[in-house]
Amino acid sequence: MSLIKELTREPTIDLVRFIIAYYIKKYNRGVKAEVLVKLLFLVLYTDEKGLIDSPRVRLPEEFRIYLKGPFVPIDRLLGGELEMSKYGIAKVGDSYYINVNALEDAYRSLEKRGG
Repeated sequence: MSLIKELTREPTIDLVRFIIAYYIKKYNRGVKAEVLVKLLFLVLYTDEKGLIDSPRVRLPEEFRIYLKGPFVPIDRLLGGELEMSKYGIAKVGDSYYINVNALEDAYRSLEKRGG
């Protein structure tokens, strides 16, 4: 049995920033909340062989599984609009945006925190 590390708010935000920035760099558009949740789920619950039994790390908010797929309240996970703006994340409609230059910054922050 292994213990699963639980991420605090800041490393969680860095992980989400990294996913948003990577998505924007690849597709040149904001990432919708539903897609962001699915990408976050895949990052935490898969490895090179496929789906794993338990997550690599736990988030401050737990995933819920519905018929349409996994769900986690992204706004609450990120600490609300004020907290998101501190990290350069903007929500427009149901999509999230960040400066693509944040990709390297988010990656460095994750590395520094041991992510």
